[in-house]
Amino acid sequence: MNKNQFRLFLFSSVVFAILALVVSFWFPSQNVDVVNDFIIELEMASPEQYFSDMLLLVIGVLMSVAVVASYAGLLFFKSWARHLYVASFVLALPTYFVGGLFVTSGLEDLLYDLSMLISGAVVALIYYSPVKEYFVDTKI
Repeated sequence: MNKNQFRLFLFSSVVFAILALVVSFWFPSQNVDVVNDFIIELEMASPEQYFSDMLLLVIGVLMSVAVVASYAGLLFFKSWARHLYVASFVLALPTYFVGGLFVTSGLEDLLYDLSMLISGAVVALIYYSPVKEYFVDTKI
């Protein structure tokens, strides 16, 4: 795989994630919205939810900065970007437990899952394929 093919592969991960967001906002499902509204009502009844929301906000901002920086670094084949890319995903795992229940449509799930599958393939490529050689010679 050459550098441009890798960049295209990486870019496709971002495109599928953005498409998942677009689908959720531009093509809302009434059933999904009703269920999510009900979940929000139930979660707002607990005072612990405020703390979780603030924690999610802080973690979300930090993770967003880390993910954008790692993608930029990967596009330019910076050696630090590989580690930041993996670390940002690993450090984001606790948000799945704090975030609570949320229902999405099938199309949103499909697009987001495609993005995550490609992200997993990117990890495999940057550590276990000849693509890793592109990251060795760069300096911080």
